Amino acid sequence: MAGYDSNLHVTINDTPLYGVDSLGCTWLVSEVNGVFDGAASTLSTTQHVWADGYYTNRPFYKGRSFTITGNIYGDDTATVYKAWERFKGSLLLTDQTLLVDFKGIQRLGTVRQTDAALVDAVGDSALKFSLQFVSTESVMYGGGNLLTGSTGLPQSSGGLTYPYQFQGNGTPNNWGFAEKTESGSIEITSNGTADSNLILRIDGYVTRPQVEHVQTGRVLALDFTIGDGHYVTFNTAKQEVMVDGALPAAPIVSRREWFKIQPGRNVLRFSSADNTQLGRLSIQFREAYK
Repeated sequence: MAGYDSNLHVTINDTPLYGVDSLGCTWLVSEVNGVFDGAASTLSTTQHVWADGYYTNRPFYKGRSFTITGNIYGDDTATVYKAWERFKGSLLLTDQTLLVDFKGIQRLGTVRQTDAALVDAVGDSALKFSLQFVSTESVMYGGGNLLTGSTGLPQSSGGLTYPYQFQGNGTPNNWGFAEKTESGSIEITSNGTADSNLILRIDGYVTRPQVEHVQTGRVLALDFTIGDGHYVTFNTAKQEVMVDGALPAAPIVSRREWFKIQPGRNVLRFSSADNTQLGRLSIQFREAYK
């Protein structure tokens, strides 16, 4: 993506690199590289000895590199440098959030700065800047709100019928109350092109709960009772299980078969040792793109 385009919006750590800032300076990004490109491979080859062709290693996707260039325009030299210094001071050595919106298509990534943030004067009241970042992940994520879903344990409350009669010459009739059901499953579709990590949360009261990813048959299960007002989370990116936001003091996981949300249809089935209980499963994730 090159050339100044009012439809190209870049944000780093909630700081927009577009529009007019509080100092009256205008920020314009002219080029962003690495966002919609595919990740590189670690594939390497070695020529066969006394034969045609190559030996290869087992390849994996590399992380991603990003270069962002643009300009800052202001009323005078002092103001544009002040705007640049303020932005430069907000950059971190640790994880930062990069959000790119190009004509409504949003891509989100967690990045770290690599080379120095560079700047050159362009006349008396404008600067040209260049930023470089790297992501340890091979994918980008959809922006906007997280995708979510939730369900209780599979159960039915049963239907009820009560008689009622109108005044006058009415014929006896019945009020019908439909059966209340909870499927115990979350069905969700990912429009991404890569597997997505997710966070699962189970709220009590529930005894020995488990979650099965139907498409793969993989299961996360606890040998544990989650009490009222308490919860357990599974973070598939970190492969971490926490109770009420802290690591458990004793082992509580009976099956640790980590899974991800795949492109297309996904069904997560929630169950426990007693499906009459009021436990609840919630999930959240972002669509991932190669």
